[in-house]
Amino acid sequence: MAKITGRPKAICFSDITAPTHLYQGLENEASESLFRHDELVAAEQSRSLWLHFLNTSRDLSRSMGAMDRKSIACIGRGISPSYFHHRVLLCRISDRIAAQLYSGTLEDSWATPQRKIRELQRELSSWADNLPEDLAIHNQVPMKTDPRVKVELSMYYYSIQMILYRPCLCEVIFENESSQSREFNRESARACVYAAISLLGVMADNPSAHAAYQLLPFWTLLHYVAPAATVLLLELCLDHQHFTDEHIDPLPNIRKAMAYLWCMTEDSLSAFHAWRIFRLLLSEISCKYEDLSFADIPEEAPQPIGWTIESELSFSRALVS
Repeated sequence: MAKITGRPKAICFSDITAPTHLYQGLENEASESLFRHDELVAAEQSRSLWLHFLNTSRDLSRSMGAMDRKSIACIGRGISPSYFHHRVLLCRISDRIAAQLYSGTLEDSWATPQRKIRELQRELSSWADNLPEDLAIHNQVPMKTDPRVKVELSMYYYSIQMILYRPCLCEVIFENESSQSREFNRESARACVYAAISLLGVMADNPSAHAAYQLLPFWTLLHYVAPAATVLLLELCLDHQHFTDEHIDPLPNIRKAMAYLWCMTEDSLSAFHAWRIFRLLLSEISCKYEDLSFADIPEEAPQPIGWTIESELSFSRALVS
């Protein structure tokens, strides 16, 4: 909730003393021995119902994005015993990023946040380098555990990268700034954009709501897609200034993000609200850059149940405020 709302946490992970590494050593067989036979049967029946839903009205092999098709058979089969421990470690890094870069108390020179970004990046890289094989971000070898765990962990990792580098994704201008500082700002801004592209790369092309909810963390999907779209739109508005020596086309990924938002609007007031805002921004951008066209992105999206006249008035007031 803190990440979704942008509010500080009441209790940070650094304040929790529970030894999360104890769970890391448990194997699936050992954990299953804690349950009675009838509980295991009920779990298998639940898994069968879930797999039936997954295979309804959508060909999974065509909608997996970065997920290997051999991993589909393991959906609902079991979670890597290392997942919880490494997820908590990543949460702790995220907490430190929020506290050190977004606390609102920074009064030092720009060199201070630059130093903190370097230190936090080393922590993030160390975390990724020490993942077990079945959770490794760049490992494409299919495993025998539920692949959605790795998908969720990858999306969370890239979202944290965006947050870490986001302070540099702007027009940073300082008098007498050194060339090393300017290069750091530029490389960090590029890393932010690449993180957004990588996050969307985990997701399948040509989505439907059914496919999105099959294989992705639906409870936070909106809060991954919207920041990625924001980062790409911001770089577009900055006229690709961080990629002057390299051609990068953000439009396919912007279209992909908009497609995911569109397919979620029918069932989500928040997704509908976000899609409307992004669609208006795209219209404004297309007026600024005549060579850009978003004609293939729909002008309207399915309106969810619960969107009232008051909702529309509130949305209009927010746009002009």
